[in-house]
Amino acid sequence: INAEYMGAFIFDVFRFARHFHVLQVDRSAEFSPIKNADELGKGDSPATARRDVYRLHGSWVRAAGGTLEGEEIEVSPLLSYEGEGLDASCNQRMLTCPLHLTPVDVAN
Repeated sequence: INAEYMGAFIFDVFRFARHFHVLQVDRSAEFSPIKNADELGKGDSPATARRDVYRLHGSWVRAAGGTLEGEEIEVSPLLSYEGEGLDASCNQRMLTCPLHLTPVDVAN
């Protein structure tokens, strides 16, 4: 197979920018790359990105006083962007996964 890889890295644009800033963040909360197919089993795949989202959102629910039955939970950004404001909706609640926690779920 004849093929040509035409990829670029974020660093390639630095020379064109008049100004740029670098932020240091918690990788587990801010970054989960998708570079490989699930079938390759190498990591950095859609499956590992989903796992990382579930872990992050689960940590938000537990920090807000909730208990999870299962691991597959997503918190809608309409409800909370970084885990804030979940106390009223999660405190002392048992949540059964899989679950996509939305403002509608909280109202019930």
